[in-house]
Amino acid sequence: MDELKDKPTVPDEKRLLGMLGLCRKSGKLIAGVPMICKYLSQTKKDAQDELTVIEAFDTSYNTHKRLCDRCEFYKVNRIKIFSDCITLGHAVGKGAVAAVAVVGKDMCRAISGIVSADTYSLYKSGKERS
Repeated sequence: MDELKDKPTVPDEKRLLGMLGLCRKSGKLIAGVPMICKYLSQTKKDAQDELTVIEAFDTSYNTHKRLCDRCEFYKVNRIKIFSDCITLGHAVGKGAVAAVAVVGKDMCRAISGIVSADTYSLYKSGKERS
C-alpha cells in the first residue's frame, strides 16, 4: 500500500471514475484496447466524433503507441489519467483494463466537463478538431 502514496492525487478522480461506471451501466462504454481498435476500424467517421478514449497511466509502451497511433489516425480524443489499470477496470466493473472508450455525445461532454484543463492537469493528445 505504500506505493499508492507516491501516486499523484487528483481532486476529481473519484468523480471521473464514477462517471465511467455510469457510462458502463448505460452501455456507452467500450472496455479494452482490442475492442476500442475494432470499434474505430468498423465505425463510420461521423460516429467517431462522439468518442473519447481514456487510458491508464501504467500501460505498456506498445499499448500506449497503439492507442496513440489509432487515435491520431481516426482523429479521436485520447486522455491519459493518473489511475492505474486495476483502478480503471474496477471502476467499470472489469478486471485490469488499460483503456476505455466513452461513446456518445452527451457522455463525452460529461467526461470532458470533469476533465478540464483548469480542474487538474491531464494531457490530451491526438489532433484537435477544427
